[in-house]
Amino acid sequence: EDPIAEAKREQEREEAAARAAAEEERRRRDSRRGKDKTDPIVTTPGLPESKEEEGDGDKGERPARPQPPETPQPKPQPPVSQPKPQPPVTPKPPGKPQPKPKPPSQVPVTPPPPAAVSQFGGRWTSTGTCPKPGDAGYRWVVSLRQSGNEVFGDIHFHKCPGGGRASYSVRGTAGAGDSVTLSGPRVDGRGPLGSTAPMSSSFTVKRYEPPSPNFAP
Repeated sequence: EDPIAEAKREQEREEAAARAAAEEERRRRDSRRGKDKTDPIVTTPGLPESKEEEGDGDKGERPARPQPPETPQPKPQPPVSQPKPQPPVTPKPPGKPQPKPKPPSQVPVTPPPPAAVSQFGGRWTSTGTCPKPGDAGYRWVVSLRQSGNEVFGDIHFHKCPGGGRASYSVRGTAGAGDSVTLSGPRVDGRGPLGSTAPMSSSFTVKRYEPPSPNFAP
């Protein structure tokens, strides 16, 4: 075949296809334009009205209409709960007046019982004797009296036979023990014992026992 003729036919086919495509595009624009004429035109205050361009639409498509701004809808508020009515408060009737508390009674303070005091009052002597009358007839004699815890009296010694005598006036304070300490001066002295016995002395005395020290054992 002739290549020139073939090229010419190909060009004609392309031109026919372009014309068909342009015709189809024109129909679509005409169809859209006829539909837009039936729609109402909404005019928004403050915005210029849009004008349609006359012609067959070859100069460009129609600009889109501006839409009115949406008005924000207020959000629904939650219902306000009403406070529940409170029942009326009934005042309590006044009660009986409370008696005033009594002041604490004064409890008498009982003094503690006195401590036990041993008794040392009495007279006791040695078992050995001397051939003399009265107190001189014993080697030692304890003669005491007691008032409360005060103890006082005499202690006599006779160192017989021939050893002399010595007597003491003594006093002391008794306690709860079984002995008491008595002290005092010598009030009488004879013979050798009267010379050697101290002028004053302290004695430990237990009831019915010889004094200590014992100057005439």
